[in-house]
Amino acid sequence: MIQAQFVDLDVYFRTGGVNWELTKLNQDAVAIQAGVGTWANPLLQEQVNGAIQNSMPFFTWWIPDIRDGSMQSQVDFYLGLPGVRGARKCVDIEPPGGGTRCVNAPEALAVNQRIEDVTGERPLCYSNKKYITEDLKSPAWLPNYKWWLAQYIYKVYPVLFYTDYSSFLAKYGSQLPPSAKELGLESKTIAWQFSYKGDAQRLCANARTLDPVYPYGIKECDLAVSTIEKAEFLAWLGAPPVPPALPEIVGTKGNYINFRNLELVDVGDINGVAIPVIGETAEHWIVTGKLAKSVTEPR
Repeated sequence: MIQAQFVDLDVYFRTGGVNWELTKLNQDAVAIQAGVGTWANPLLQEQVNGAIQNSMPFFTWWIPDIRDGSMQSQVDFYLGLPGVRGARKCVDIEPPGGGTRCVNAPEALAVNQRIEDVTGERPLCYSNKKYITEDLKSPAWLPNYKWWLAQYIYKVYPVLFYTDYSSFLAKYGSQLPPSAKELGLESKTIAWQFSYKGDAQRLCANARTLDPVYPYGIKECDLAVSTIEKAEFLAWLGAPPVPPALPEIVGTKGNYINFRNLELVDVGDINGVAIPVIGETAEHWIVTGKLAKSVTEPR
């Protein structure tokens, strides 16, 4: 499986804080925080504009807050924020901070249903096992939605959170977070957030630490991967499909021709052994795509 890599910009609120060139180099998409309750990310418009201008697939996420009025009015506020209507939406089901509890199951469902009623599409849900089991009490409606689950796996020795894609995927590539099975969400989990609190700045951020407009300089941003094929995930986000690379000859030696990006449908055999060789007996091979001729003469 080829998995999409994306970064959750979280509360990265510094004007010009996102380095889009660096972000595109390391990620396939970004998740942008829209806000919490009726509070809006002050740089939401800037980050949405940056994603659009750099052809970076994105979606927005938002946390409902029981202190900020009805779930309906909060959803309407979220849907009115810049860039939200034109992209996929994600409801972050966790406590909003300040010692306030997480929404319960009826409140979370009201949020999801309001988004669907207004937009005609169901939101992605983000959470972890603790909040789903302890706060939501594992309601029956969980499998009605796609899920982005957070689960942080430690390296055993030395004890360290995974802070890059390659080392994490080397061990957990093509896998679901263990909590997906425990929650009965194997078929509904499409993404896994695996890094924790601010360890991904080097993959998406400018080096500045202080901004005169928003001086807090918070630098949290977390890494995630899709648990479905990259192409499927990006298509779900609305990104245009990437055409497959056409086969090309990259070298010849003796009786062999080496190809890149070659898809073989019927390998046949050579002296009874099926092997991926293009050479004297290439009539045994059927090649898909625009390259569809056999090579029968030694090279």
